[in-house]
Amino acid sequence: MLASLGCAVIDGDALAREVVQPGSPVLRKLAERFGEDICKGGSLDRSLLAERAFESTEARRDLNLITHPAINALALERAKALQGARAVAIDAAALLESELAGLCAHTLVIDAPEELRLRRILARGGVTELAARRRVEAQRGMSFTGPGHILITNDGSEEAFGLAVEKAFHAMVGGSGGAAGGSAGVPAVAED
Repeated sequence: MLASLGCAVIDGDALAREVVQPGSPVLRKLAERFGEDICKGGSLDRSLLAERAFESTEARRDLNLITHPAINALALERAKALQGARAVAIDAAALLESELAGLCAHTLVIDAPEELRLRRILARGGVTELAARRRVEAQRGMSFTGPGHILITNDGSEEAFGLAVEKAFHAMVGGSGGAAGGSAGVPAVAED
């Protein structure tokens, strides 16, 4: 939706997959921490890693400590390459837990009720209900508000959601195509 409004989008999930390619240092560190069996045929078994990473707060913290520096570096590299765009959005589920959040002029937080988030995770497949519940529980109590944050609750129609995204985008970057100071805003998108 943001891309259709003229925003360049950096996909955090794509970056997360890129940093764990077979033979990468990040994949080696993940295997050391979470078990060699998370690598099948040299590739990451994302479901098994998720099960183990969401077992505890400590495991999730370790996952972030291993992956976030590489993901952040790639995101910054991609953002620099997109300078001059009307706006650059970083679409990332764990953005609020990342150093990248502090670099963003605005944060668009997409939230939904817990049961709806659970159904959406399960609908994507590749994860057990227990693992999906752990993901949802990991976000419980997180604050989604802060300076420059706009919160959208995505619990209605796709059309209503699209209108809310469009309104938020225009509020963040303004109708003139740029934020204060004449440069493009850098909205971030933190998803449930």
